[in-house]
Amino acid sequence: MSSSDCLRYESVSAEISGTSKISKEDAVNAAFRDLKEKVSSKVKGIIIYMKPSKVLVMNIQCNAYEDRFLLLFMPRKRETVKVTLQVDVEVGLIEI
Repeated sequence: MSSSDCLRYESVSAEISGTSKISKEDAVNAAFRDLKEKVSSKVKGIIIYMKPSKVLVMNIQCNAYEDRFLLLFMPRKRETVKVTLQVDVEVGLIEI
């Protein structure tokens, strides 16, 4: 049986987005949750290593609004944050 090095490295670029009603940090975390799925659809092989090398904020939208209980009582300020990021990722793959 012959053994050969089946590990290879690739650089992949992906655009990810996330939305949150809590904070900007939560919106970025929501975007990065989808990163593995986006990267795995662009490469062939089993991903064993991913490292973001560059992150660009393409778009960020903050929509503030006032929420009231029964349309009259207890006003409070809320916001919805949507962020779009362009991420360059170094990927380590095993080709079997």
